[in-house]
Amino acid sequence: MLPGPSRSSSRLEDTGVIMRRIVSGLAVLALSFAGIVGTATPAQAVAPQTITVNRYAALGDSFAAGYGLPSKSDPASQLCARSNLAYPELLNGFPKLKKLDFVACSGATTKDVWDKQLSALSASTRTVTLTVGGNDAGFSQLGCLQTGCDLNALAAAVAAALAALSGKVPSDTVVSLPAILAEIHARAPQARIFITGYPELFGSSAKLYGTTLACPVAVADRSVVNQLADQLNAVIKASAAGARAAGVNVTYVSVAGAFDGHGLCDSRLPFITSVLHPTALGQATYATVLILKGVVR
Repeated sequence: MLPGPSRSSSRLEDTGVIMRRIVSGLAVLALSFAGIVGTATPAQAVAPQTITVNRYAALGDSFAAGYGLPSKSDPASQLCARSNLAYPELLNGFPKLKKLDFVACSGATTKDVWDKQLSALSASTRTVTLTVGGNDAGFSQLGCLQTGCDLNALAAAVAAALAALSGKVPSDTVVSLPAILAEIHARAPQARIFITGYPELFGSSAKLYGTTLACPVAVADRSVVNQLADQLNAVIKASAAGARAAGVNVTYVSVAGAFDGHGLCDSRLPFITSVLHPTALGQATYATVLILKGVVR
């Protein structure tokens, strides 16, 4: 995938600060409702605290890189369409995650993660986030939805990819998620690993949210794509569970519920762009769900 158009660095930095504040506010509110944040006594409130800053590696594909949002200014980030509004950068605003190795890249497959991204890990890495599998499953081909897709062929390709992603069948082009998780653990044995799922991309509304325009994708096609996303999430979740049973400190992070109602052609403000990737608010939603799972603790 090609990176989106860049904006001025100052405006991008300002927007990044705003998004970090949104994430921080949402996180505190969510944690409070979850009963995780207690009421500090006056002595606790003023007591100095020593914060250990952990090295954080962000791996994965365009959903982790921030494709479709303003790119960072350095050439490597522009090549991968990495954005300051992507969830790894939003999480990097928290004290324990200041040392960020942001290597997620738009278009990355599991083989790309294996060949090009795992080198960012070391014994000093303490936190890893990973979003991958969508490109292996063929979701990068969904641009055909407005012109006509062979969804039967897509479903068959996804089924084959999911079998390879789960490690049930060997593949020359797909690295299984259990193998990737085991290798992350081998390279960064002290790291907590958070592997995310994907949102359902579509709602069932007749029109695009806030407009009089008809949704350009048929309801039946939207339902098929959402089902394929659910199937991919099931494989990611099962792979995480298997790896955890084998001693890997990995947590599966579902985002489907947080995006519910916020897909394209949905009932509420979309968190998905017209290029089928998270908006800035969608990235903030990823960050908030990861925070609830304990990534910043």
